This record gives sequence, C-alpha cells and structure tokens, in this order.
Amino acid sequence: MRFASTSGMGLIKSIFLLLSITILPSLPTDAKATPTDYEENGSTEIARRLAVQEARKGNLHESLKILEKLYQHNQENKSVLYDYIVVLAWNHQYARALQLAEPLQAQSTPVYVAVQVAKAARERQDVETSIKWYKSALTKSNYSSVQAILGLALAYTDAGAFDKALEVLAHLDPSERKRIDAVIVQAYIASRKGSDIKAVDLYNQAIAIDANNKEAIRGKVFSLRRLGLSLLALPVMEEHIQYFSPSEIHAVKLDIAASYIRWGKLQEGKKGKDQHKDIDLAVRLLYESLRLFPPGSNEYSRTRFDLIVALVVQRNYQAAISVYENPRLPSPEVPVYVLESVLTAYYQARQPEKAKDISQMLLAKDPNNYHAKVTRIYILLDLQEYDKAIAGADELLKNQAEWITNPASKLRRQNPRKVEALILSALTRSQAGDLKSAQEILEQALSVAPNNTDIRHELGQIYAWRTWLDKSLSEYSQIVAIEPDLLSARIGFSNALLDRGMYEKADEEMEYINEHYETNRNLSALNKRWQNHNKREFITSASAGNSTGGPQGQSEYRVDAFLYSQPVDYRYRAFVHSFNATSNFDEGNGDRYRTGAGLEYRGKDWISSFELSASLIDDPDIGGSLDALYRINDNWNVEGSLQVDTNQVPLQAALFDVNANLVSVGAQFNASEEWGAGGAVNALDFDDGNKRQILLVSGNRQIINRPRYQGFLIAEGYGSHNSKQDVPYFSPQYDVSFLMGIDNLWTSYQRFEHVFQQRLTLSAGVYDQKDFDTDFIGNAQYQHIHNISDSLNFNYGISYGRAVYDGDEEYTVTGFGFLSIRF
Repeated sequence: MRFASTSGMGLIKSIFLLLSITILPSLPTDAKATPTDYEENGSTEIARRLAVQEARKGNLHESLKILEKLYQHNQENKSVLYDYIVVLAWNHQYARALQLAEPLQAQSTPVYVAVQVAKAARERQDVETSIKWYKSALTKSNYSSVQAILGLALAYTDAGAFDKALEVLAHLDPSERKRIDAVIVQAYIASRKGSDIKAVDLYNQAIAIDANNKEAIRGKVFSLRRLGLSLLALPVMEEHIQYFSPSEIHAVKLDIAASYIRWGKLQEGKKGKDQHKDIDLAVRLLYESLRLFPPGSNEYSRTRFDLIVALVVQRNYQAAISVYENPRLPSPEVPVYVLESVLTAYYQARQPEKAKDISQMLLAKDPNNYHAKVTRIYILLDLQEYDKAIAGADELLKNQAEWITNPASKLRRQNPRKVEALILSALTRSQAGDLKSAQEILEQALSVAPNNTDIRHELGQIYAWRTWLDKSLSEYSQIVAIEPDLLSARIGFSNALLDRGMYEKADEEMEYINEHYETNRNLSALNKRWQNHNKREFITSASAGNSTGGPQGQSEYRVDAFLYSQPVDYRYRAFVHSFNATSNFDEGNGDRYRTGAGLEYRGKDWISSFELSASLIDDPDIGGSLDALYRINDNWNVEGSLQVDTNQVPLQAALFDVNANLVSVGAQFNASEEWGAGGAVNALDFDDGNKRQILLVSGNRQIINRPRYQGFLIAEGYGSHNSKQDVPYFSPQYDVSFLMGIDNLWTSYQRFEHVFQQRLTLSAGVYDQKDFDTDFIGNAQYQHIHNISDSLNFNYGISYGRAVYDGDEEYTVTGFGFLSIRF
C-alpha cells in the first residue's frame, strides 16, 4: 500500500514516533520492544531515536545495547554509525569509537561526530589524529563550534603547542571565554605551561561559577600540589573527597610529610621551642598512611621510606630501625637516600656493626657517596679499627679538591668538604691516642682559616685531652663569640666550663642549650656528665698483703672509704670518712680505726677540704685535716696539707700508741699527656718527740704510643731523715731510694664508655740506709682497670716487692682494689 504523498508519509512517521516515545517507556521491562521488532516493522529510525533518547537520559548502557544491534543489522546506515560512535565516546569506550570511525572521512563527517572522534583520539593519547578531527570539525562549522575550539586547544596543549592552543581560543567570543568549560581549558593550558599560579586563579574562577565542578576542583588541587602547596590542596580534597581516590589523597599527605621532613632537616641544630613541630606532624601523617596501604604496594614502600627518613630527622633512631627491620627491607629495593638515613640511625643508636654493614650496602650502590664514607670512618672509630679509620680519612682528604667552582657564575670558593676531611683526619689520630699529630694538623689548618669554627671546635677538644684546660676554654670562648648559634661549639664550651670548675656558668649554658636546641648524641653525653656530677659519690680503696716481716708486719690490710653528698650551691660536698687498718707484728697488732666528717670545696682554681676525725679505739684522739690544691695554670699545680693525728703514721708506731701530725707541701708540673714531674716535702711530728722529714720526687715520660698500648718510663726518688732512732718503730737517721721502671697500659676491650684495660708496672732500683750497705729493691704490679660507665669504675690487682730495712730484705705480696660509684 502506497501513500499519496511523501509529506503524508512524513506526518504518519512523526505521529508514530511520538506515540512510540510516549508509550514505550510505560511498557513493563519484560515487554520492552527490541530493535529487531522495529526493523521487522520498518522502524530502524524509531529504534535509533529511542537509543539517542536513552543516552541523553544517561542510560548509556541501554542505549549502546540498542545501537550495537542496530549497527549489526544496518552497517551501511550512517545515522546509526554516527550515533553509535558518539554514545561510545560518551561512555568512555574510546578504542571502539575510534575503530568504528577509522573508515570515515573527516571532511564528510558531521561536526557533532567529528568532535567525539577527536575527543576519543585525545583520550587515547593519539594527539595527531585528535588535531586532524578537531580541525575538520572547526572548518565544517566555520569556527562556530565551541566544543571543537576547546577540544583543539586541549589537543594542541597535549602536543606542547601552547601558542597554537591560545590562537585557537582567540576564536571564542568574549562571552564564550567566560563559560566554565572555556575557563577550565584556559586553566589547563596555563598548568601545562608551568604557570600553576595562573592556573589556580583560573580554576578558582571556574569554581566560582560552579562550586562543585569536578574538573575545576581536581585541576586546582593538582596545580597547588605542583606549586608545593599541598597544605592548601588537602582541605580542598577533604571537602570534595568523592572526586579523589584514596591513593591521590594520601599522595598529597605524603607530600606534606616530605615537606615537613625537609623543613625538619633545615631546622637541625637551630634554635626554637617548636623546632620538632613540623617533623612530628610528618611522622604522624606517615604512620597513618602506612596503615592504609597494602604491604608490597608502591604507595606502602614510598610511605615506609619517607617514614624512616622522618624518624631519623626526628632523632627517633630506634623507631627508624624498627620500621626498617620489621620486616627487613631487601637491599636492592631501598633507595640511596633511605639507606643514608638507616646508616645514621644505626650509628646514632650505637649499633656500629650493623651500621658498618649498611655503609657497605650504600657504597655498593653509590661508590662516591660522601655521607657513607664519612660515617663509615666514625663507625670504624667506634669499633676501634683505628688504622682503617685513619687510612679512610686520609684517602677522603686526598680526594677532596681545595677549591670548587660554580658552573653558572664561575666563582671559586673553598671546598667545605676539604675542611671536614682534614678535621676527620685529625680526629681519627686523636681517637687513636696520637694527640700531638692531631693538634699539628688542626693548628696548621687554623693558620690558613683562622675563623673556621669547626677547626677550632676540634682543636679545643684536643687541648682538653692534652690536659690544657685553659687553652681549651679559651678556644671554645672564641668559637661561641664568632658563631653563638653553633650547637657543637656550645656543647664544647659547656664541657670546658665543667673541666675548669665553673659550675654556675656551665649550668646556665646547659639550661640554655637544652631549651633552645634539639638533642643529639653529644648533648646527651653532656647532660649525662652533668647529672653524674650532681650525684652522690662513694669512693673506697682497699689492700691486703703478707710480708716476710719487718716494719710492715707479717700481714696487713687497709680500707679507706669516703661517702660524698650531692653538691650544695654547686661547689660544696659534705662527706663522711672511714679509715681502717691493721698489721700483725711479733709484738702484737698495730691498729688504726678512725672515722671523720667534713666539707669539700671545688672551685675554678681551688679544691680544698676540711675534716674532723676521731679514733674508734679507746681514747677518741680527736684529729683533723685541712687539704688544698691550687691550680696555677695548665702546667702547674701546688698543694698543701695539714693533718692532726694523721693516718700516714706507720702501723708499727700505732702498735705502741704513737701518733703523729703531718705538714706537707708539693708541686706538680704536667707538660702534657706525654710527660710530667712532681715533688713534695713532708714533715711528720711524732708525739714521742721524733721528727721525720721526707722528700718525694717522681716523673713519667711516654715512650710508646699506640692505639691500644701506651708505655711510660717512670722514676721516683725518696729520702727521709729522722731525729730519733731509739724508738720502737723503723726510724733510720736517713735513708734514700731511687726506682726506675716502665708502666705498660693495654686497652683490651672498649665499647663506648665501657673500657677494660690491663696494666703491668715493673720497677727496680737501689736503697741506701745509714750504717748499712746499698741494696737492690724492686716491685712488680699487675692490675685490671674497668671503666664501666661515667658513674662506675673499679680496678684490682696484685703486687710483689722486695724492700730492705736495717740491712734485712723483706718480700711483700699485696692485693689491692679501688671502687668509685655515683648514685
């Protein structure tokens, strides 16, 4: 059946379509018509329009089901193909859209289709194809298609042709440039050009038009992040959290943490109460992020790496080690910058063996890593591998250029690493005991760079080790004057003040340091030293021996103990003193048991003490003592003592109830740790009328100096004169002795403060007594010395000696010990 006219046929189709659109949506789901139903009734166009209507309503999946079947039955139908391509692009199925568009000619394809093909190509990163289709769409629309203009501008931007992109945008009318999609495109171009500040401004304009525009919000966030303003980006993300994936949110949080880590590093050694605030926040953010990512993921690894770095900057070394070890990170996967932090953590946590392993891993990855080379030298010192440490420091110094040139300005300046390597070369020698060589290196360097505070700092420490406390204090005073904010200098200055007995000033300095600076290993050691100084102290020495007889008796023991209070007003300590000694003679036992109490004063130049004591045997025999030592300078000390009822009375005299008073003066000269000499004159006034004068001289000279062994040549002389000989104790009219020997000191074990040493002292000489022949005397002494910590040390040993009294030889074996503990 044919219709009379095409216009009539068109009217019927229009009515039918209207009816279809009106009726079909109301049909039950299971009764919905299919494209095939329409085709069987000649209704392909109706099905196509229905598919388009579904697409515009957002039902892309339903639309594509219809269009796919229509296309299968009508592949030559261009309208079906065009709509199919467009809806595929709307549904982000860009690969399929481009596949269907491949046989089409851009020039003959409708603008609305060409724009979607161009968009699909751009999304597939085929910029060349995208530009071709957009240009075709613009030509066909005579540059009236806003979509095509904006799309081509985006495609040119992706290609890096920013000027062309801006030329294309120039075709927009001024009113069109203010459209939200146009503003977003302008912002995108600005961000790609690196003008993120301008991009943020444009994204803000778009957000002012539509506060919830996803593209504008995301664009603004990522521009802020590129500007390093993740702190501003994070609140925007949290307000529109639905537009961002968890990994994107946490990436911004990690950026914030990383910025805090960098800031924390810049704050190291700086002043300020809030110096930990930023890095503490970074650590919290990183711990939160670590719990959100699955182990093994890239995000988890990056977070873990950043957390290790942050904890090291925070100086929480043990926590950094825990993050590294649980589970242990495979070394090939750990970046160099993380290994540097792990190395620092192990070193600062006093685990030198593990730190050494990390340094080897780090140098295997980066053979020229300066941080690893320097830290490795410090590790070798901790492990007492002195020869390797010295060789490493010398090699490091040799490889450092004297000057470095800035390639941009071509200006030359002194290489700071050269100075650091030179200091390290000196430090390794000083740690190995060669203080003289270390001093020479630093003083020579200081003559070239007199204001270099790092050199002065190490030199001040060397002076202190060489017993030159005034020179050390002077050096540190100059450093603090030149660079008052240098933490290492202020720590050295505080130690120098303590060495010189300037306790009030030292306390003020330490209070300032602890308030304004971040703690570190050296500051912790200083605080510990001050804490120990302010503790109670117990000191005791004891000996017990057997002799073949004579003035010393057959057996003897002595215990001399002091208990000191905590310091009062910095300089005063009260103490109690107990002295117990007994020796067995043919006539009986010579005993001396006394207890006393007193007050000690410690000042800048003076150390003195006053004690009252009494006997614990029968008559109390009240006595006392006044002792003083005056420090003249770095080399000279003088001392004196006045003792009433002195404990230096021989026990053989005590057997016959003979006591004595003592007056003593002496002087000591110390050139350095290498040698010194001293002497004293003592006068004993016995209560039986005898007066004894004694002259004592001694000296020592270092003859061998090795990292684990020092040998000293020692000498001592003795001479006495007694006014009476008819007394019941040994009292020659005069006698003299002279001994020479060698003092050997080995360091057998050292682990930071814990040091175990062995000492063997051998001496031999002659003794001469009036009316008797000159005879041989000698002594051998072996000792163990334990310095457990700054607050506990003790030693013990045994000695064997040959002496001569009234021409008779006497052999003595004595065990002895010493204990000092602060609590």
